Amino acid sequence: MKTLKLILAAATVIMTISSCMIEGTAPSYSNVSVYSRTYNQYNTSQTFRSATNLAGSDLAIQSIRVTSTRVLISRLMLHVEGQPDAEDNRLVIAGPIVLRGYDSSPSLLARAQLTTNQYDAVKFELHRFQPNELSVYAGDTAFSVFATPERYSVVIQGLLNDSIPFAYYTDITANLTLPFDNAIVVNDAGMANIELQFNSLTAFSAEGYLLDPRLPANKILIDNQLRTAFRASKL
Repeated sequence: MKTLKLILAAATVIMTISSCMIEGTAPSYSNVSVYSRTYNQYNTSQTFRSATNLAGSDLAIQSIRVTSTRVLISRLMLHVEGQPDAEDNRLVIAGPIVLRGYDSSPSLLARAQLTTNQYDAVKFELHRFQPNELSVYAGDTAFSVFATPERYSVVIQGLLNDSIPFAYYTDITANLTLPFDNAIVVNDAGMANIELQFNSLTAFSAEGYLLDPRLPANKILIDNQLRTAFRASKL
């Protein structure tokens, strides 16, 4: 009887260890790359009216060409499909990082290993440095334009009417959630590539007008448009 009890006890220990090993199985990971790109860099009044009537510009804007887009972002995450919005976010990179767009080609923004899953959205913050961070980033060429007393979050440069340079600076912040049209599957079959898209046509047009970025009267409208100018898709 004593021998039988010892055998049963040993079996129980083995089953417990086996159960713990199963429950403690390490999750599977796969590579995720996030790229950024600017779309509709060149917009003309052939499809949009000029800004004159909207904001009283002394120059009719016939075209806007965006040549450089820089956006300071942080806490870039993917959201697990089917979970509450505030839960199950997988961090790609804490940041800060700069979303860039100089031409129509995608630019690598971040790369990470995430648990295999299905993800239905990208999340990130339009970021603005805190005053005590300025000295940390002021000497870094990637961040120096944002590490100023104004603490800008978005800087867009380009040409009006193909010849007049402009630079648009703003300090807006926002927490953005960009849903995918279809869930992105991250598994061990290969790397998942995601593209963050910035649409300059959305940023600099409203109500059928091109918006002159030099006019203070257009700033609130452009800032509101900027918050809706981002999309996410599988690359």
